[in-house]
Amino acid sequence: IIETIFYGYIFYHFSDKQILKRVILFFIFFSVLGYCITYLLDNKSPTYFLNNLIFSGFFLTSIAMVSLYFKFVDSEEILLISEPAFWVALGVSLFYSGVSIAFSLHDFIKENDLSFFGKKLYHLVQELLSIILYVSISIALILFRQKNKR
Repeated sequence: IIETIFYGYIFYHFSDKQILKRVILFFIFFSVLGYCITYLLDNKSPTYFLNNLIFSGFFLTSIAMVSLYFKFVDSEEILLISEPAFWVALGVSLFYSGVSIAFSLHDFIKENDLSFFGKKLYHLVQELLSIILYVSISIALILFRQKNKR
């Protein structure tokens, strides 16, 4: 829930389009509501968390990709790799698209005991993509700090 609110806030803050801001608020509300309802109804099953994570992951990926699209279309003279919003959107979209796919295949991976170097495939994907996510966020923070100094 905190992660969804955090990234939703970041994309809301970076967005210039009112329609995208409304979609982000709509997504945050229903995602948090979904987490709360499924926890109250089915908190003993681990699948409640996976299903919500998959749903939130695809929505965060979609919001990140739409944000990237608007940044690309709107910034003709600005080099996108110098924008903090670009790096956050890139990291979030790569991380959540990969993690959502891996967790969507959780039962298949578990049934067939798919692992790589002794690690379950869904854990390995999450760990490797976490590196990409946090490097992207770190680059965004460095760029944000440089822009504020100017």
